[in-house]
Amino acid sequence: MTGRAKAWAVRSRWLHVTAIVIVATFAIFTLTGFFGVPLLLGHIISGSVAARLHRRVTVGTIRFNPYTLRLSADALHVSERGGAGDFAAVGQIRLKASWSSLYRLAPIIQELTIDTPVLNVVRNRAQVFNFADLIETPAPSPSSGRRLRFAVSNIRLNGGQVHFDDQSLNEHHGVEQIQVGVPFIANLPADTGIFVQPLLRMVIDGSPFRIMGIALPFASTPEYVLDFGLKALDLTRVAAYLTHTLPIKIQRGSLSSRLQLHFMQPTSGPVIRISGTINVDGLDVHDASNAPLVSFKTASVALTNVDPLHQLAILGDIGSTV
Repeated sequence: MTGRAKAWAVRSRWLHVTAIVIVATFAIFTLTGFFGVPLLLGHIISGSVAARLHRRVTVGTIRFNPYTLRLSADALHVSERGGAGDFAAVGQIRLKASWSSLYRLAPIIQELTIDTPVLNVVRNRAQVFNFADLIETPAPSPSSGRRLRFAVSNIRLNGGQVHFDDQSLNEHHGVEQIQVGVPFIANLPADTGIFVQPLLRMVIDGSPFRIMGIALPFASTPEYVLDFGLKALDLTRVAAYLTHTLPIKIQRGSLSSRLQLHFMQPTSGPVIRISGTINVDGLDVHDASNAPLVSFKTASVALTNVDPLHQLAILGDIGSTV
């Protein structure tokens, strides 16, 4: 065999091996993505997640496309701790991840849609909520002091429901037809197009409630604004729900607020900022022994810049009249 023939044979074998490696890699990637990832997620949800929540967690069909990074999960159910009935359920969750998650080493979600979520809240006659154990369970200590970096954009919630069974007061409340639109929740920059407008819509005990936001996409810093208004909410109506966590008794008082929720996209990264004013009128609070604790005619606080993602709170004027 001549030298040229030997070189061709070596090259042919190299091309053959390379082709086999490429085909095998493609097959493994495809099978792992379409079949392995759903099986693994199903095992994690029904295993470690259920153990962490101390509740049975089941999920229906999970689908994942490794080429588009689209994931969907149907019929997610979280049972009550005793196993009787659902504490929470979701009809379907759909999300689209970004390939930049790989080199950022952080979850970057371009779209997140949650359809028909249902939450069943119960307060028994001992005034204990059915989610009290989830709040009281201490969170696991992080392995390092670094905060989790993430970016979730274009968040939509459709057809949500909250059912509240207050056995202590023998009352039932319902919040239905919940629709929520959030442009983003993020603490790191992400090159993601925003198409969801700020929205909050629901029906509370039969009364419609709707807030529409405005978008300022052509401003020097793209911004989305959602206005909230609350007028003279009777605090005694919610006082009974605080006795389990706070040893106080609210005898009277009302809460009013005018807030703006800003979603901004400067070049330094996404920012969520809350500003506005909160007013409390005619407050009278007693302690657990029914002794007077706090009392004033009016009190107000101005929120200059509250950034919940970066744990920043800058307050303006604070005033009160006794």
